[in-house]
This record gives sequence, C-alpha cells and structure tokens, in this order.
Amino acid sequence: MIFPPKRTSSPITTRPFTLVELLVVVSIVAVIMGVALSAIKSSPGIDGTARNVGKQLMLTRQYAITQRKHMALLLPEHPATINDSAIIHRDVDGKTFRPCIVEVDSAGMITFEKYVDGTEWLYSNPNVLITATGGTLLVDAPFPEYGGVKPNVKCIVFKPDGTLVGATDAKVEARPDFLTQETMTQPVVVSWLTGRISYPPKTPWEKK
Repeated sequence: MIFPPKRTSSPITTRPFTLVELLVVVSIVAVIMGVALSAIKSSPGIDGTARNVGKQLMLTRQYAITQRKHMALLLPEHPATINDSAIIHRDVDGKTFRPCIVEVDSAGMITFEKYVDGTEWLYSNPNVLITATGGTLLVDAPFPEYGGVKPNVKCIVFKPDGTLVGATDAKVEARPDFLTQETMTQPVVVSWLTGRISYPPKTPWEKK
C-alpha cells in the first residue's frame, strides 16, 4: 500500500504593522470619535441638553478628583420669569454652562479662581432652558457677555474627593422655554454624598 506523503504545516509568520497602516487606523479612530463627539454636542431637544449637562458634570467631577481641587460647573440662570420674552441676556442665561476651578474657605464661601484651560461656554438647544435647583451655590464669575463680572452665578461644586460641597443633592432641569410646545422636563440629579449623576424619569411641565 502506498501512503501519500505527510503534509508538513509551515509555521505561521507574522509581520509588524507598517507606519502607514498605523496612521490609517489612527485616522479612522479619530474620525469615529469626532463624529461621536459632534453628535453628543449637537443632540437636540430636552434629552440632548440634559445629557450634555450630565456629561459636563461628570467631567467636572473627574477633574476635581484627578487635580485634587474644588471644581464648579457654572449654570447662569434667567434673571426673569420663564415666560418673560424681554429677557436682556436671553441667549446666555439659562442656555449655557462651563466648568471652572474655585476656592472654598472654612465658612463655605466660594471664590472663582479660573476657567479650566481649553474649555468654552457650551450652549443648550435654542428652545431649551437649563435651571438649577437644590444643592447649588453662588459665585461671582467673569462673564464677558455682561461686560465684566456676573454676580451670584449658580453653580454645582465638587470637592477633591468627588462629593458635593453642601449636604443636599443638586438638581438641574432641562425644560422648554416659552417658545416651544414641549410639555416635559428632564432632570439631572447629583448625589451630594457620592457625586453620582443620575437621570430620573421625565416630569410634566406647564407654562405659568
């Protein structure tokens, strides 16, 4: 009986990636990240605004922990009622937020130190207002749109350990302004004890 010759498997050889291949992969990843971040930044409506605020709160908390500093997310608020169509700084108040470094003294007084390098004011959807209630503090902060310093800006302050300054949960709401027919508001809650950020169910909102 004649047996066929045994096949010998040739060893598998691998070659390192070339510089061109690595650059192509890096470029693809950069494009994907850019599209994802653009989608997050431009998310429309109540849900998108709430998620953007929540994301900034998480980044602010992370910065406080890694840099061992007191960090605040500034949330300028409307100086008038929600239905006042003649608000002076309508494009700013209740529409924007930005992280900054603050100092907190033994009496709990908060002093603005500086904005985080590389950050800018982020804006909500044009028909969405951002209101902060409970667990928020006040700080005087530089605000070019006001021609100088804007006093008593609402803010949520994280300690270097990631918990909140104060003993009350902070709550931010993304809600419709008087120009839209939306009827729901999306809250974002920050636990004062843990700094954890959550998104409770939407709640009805009626224009007053």
